[in-house]
Amino acid sequence: KNNEAYDKEKMELLSTVSNILSMSLKNAQEYHKLKEMAVKDSLTGILNRKGFRGFIKKEFHSAKRYHRPLSLIMIDIDIISKRSMILSGIRPAMLYCVNLPNA
Repeated sequence: KNNEAYDKEKMELLSTVSNILSMSLKNAQEYHKLKEMAVKDSLTGILNRKGFRGFIKKEFHSAKRYHRPLSLIMIDIDIISKRSMILSGIRPAMLYCVNLPNA
């Protein structure tokens, strides 16, 4: 009888701990998702101003640290009605350029 009560207490404790860990993991995943949503355009997946500034800052520090040259090309798109079509067309090229392996 004593063992059964002890086992029941253990199971309740394990259940409580697993629930707490599960909620913590879910909160961490939601935080990561919200953090990513705060820096990316939902339509194109391209970094917004906040994300771009953080990315550029990191890249400048990296280039300075490793004494590597850094180039930046900025494109201003003024055609608002065609913005989505233009951005979705150049997105693969931009991502390819950003993800080039270090030479």
